[in-house]
Amino acid sequence: PQHTANDHRRTQRLGQEPGGGRSGHKEFSENIASDAWLLKLKLQSGERINELASLGMHPEALDGNDFFDDYHPPRFAGYAEINFSHPEHTVKNFARDIVTRQEKYTWNFSVDASVEEPMTLMWSNENLGNNNVELYLLDETNSQLVNMREKNSHPVSKIASYKIYYGENILSDITPMTSAAGTPYPNPWSAG
Repeated sequence: PQHTANDHRRTQRLGQEPGGGRSGHKEFSENIASDAWLLKLKLQSGERINELASLGMHPEALDGNDFFDDYHPPRFAGYAEINFSHPEHTVKNFARDIVTRQEKYTWNFSVDASVEEPMTLMWSNENLGNNNVELYLLDETNSQLVNMREKNSHPVSKIASYKIYYGENILSDITPMTSAAGTPYPNPWSAG
């Protein structure tokens, strides 16, 4: 049977990854040098853990909205979520942001929660692959650079803005931008 975009969204929300055998798209890998890769992000706020967020690349994806992307379900009493900014789209924020395969890319995101308590962003860095591709989290508000291959979590807050940089030799792309803003910046080689 033929599946519609709504069928695909429904399977995504049930925890199945896009790109499975039934949809005819290439499977996602955790190896970030692959043509199609996906990194799942978790946000912990007290006892609440949101596991809906992820980012990645796929050769059939678009940089804007497509069926690889997904959104947060409607909010209820309590929530904690990661939002990839897409002001051009009616929803404005994605929970899953999959873009077309590229040499370098930067994701911008923020964190939102219904309560004021410490939050932690977490990811698995065990299967990123034995390759030269770098993945850095930049906590812009606190001027902290995190090598996502070396660390697997970072404290986050609602008032901060974040970027995840992907590619080879990207430290030179990150450091001049942060230095130009006039913010003292730690040595990226010693940043954790």
